Amino acid sequence: MSTHKNLVEKAVASVLTFWLSGVESDEEDENCIFINQQATVVERYSLDDFLHLFQLGKITFEAVLNNLDGKLCRPANDAKHQLLVGLWMLANQESYRTVTDRFDISISMAWDYFKRIVDALVSIVQDVVQWPRHEEYRQDIATEFHKKQGFPRVIGAIDGTHIPIATPHDMQNP
Repeated sequence: MSTHKNLVEKAVASVLTFWLSGVESDEEDENCIFINQQATVVERYSLDDFLHLFQLGKITFEAVLNNLDGKLCRPANDAKHQLLVGLWMLANQESYRTVTDRFDISISMAWDYFKRIVDALVSIVQDVVQWPRHEEYRQDIATEFHKKQGFPRVIGAIDGTHIPIATPHDMQNP
C-alpha cells in the first residue's frame, strides 16, 4: 500500500513540476503563466480546422504573433497562448466560462488575455489595415472582388462574426 502511495506522490510531484516549470518569476512577467499543452493541441488542428475555428490561417496567425512581439508577455509560448485565447473568443463568441474550460485558464486570466490581445491588435491596426494608396490598385481589388463575390465597387468586407449583417432579400446563399 505504501509503495502505491509513493508512486502516486511521485506522479503528482512530477505533474506539478512539469506544470510549474513554465512559471516565470520575473516581476515584469508575474502575470504570465505558461501553459504549453493547449497550444500543442491547437497546433495539431488541420489547416482547414484552424481556419474554421480561429477565422484565420496558421500562417496568418504566426504573422500576427510576430507583429505582436513585445506587446504581450515576453516568452513566445505565453504570447501564443494569449493570442489563441483572444482569437478564439473573437472568432467563436463563446462565454468566458466555456473558453476557460477549453483553454484550462481562470475567468480572470481569459478576460486579461482577451483585453491584452484586443489592445495589442489595436496598437498595430494602422500598420496592418490600410486603404490602398493607388487608384489603379483600388480598381484591381474592386474588379477581383466583383468577380469573386458579385458586388460591384467594393474593395473590402467585414465578416459577420460580431457584426450581424442581414442577407439582402434578393440574394440566395450558393
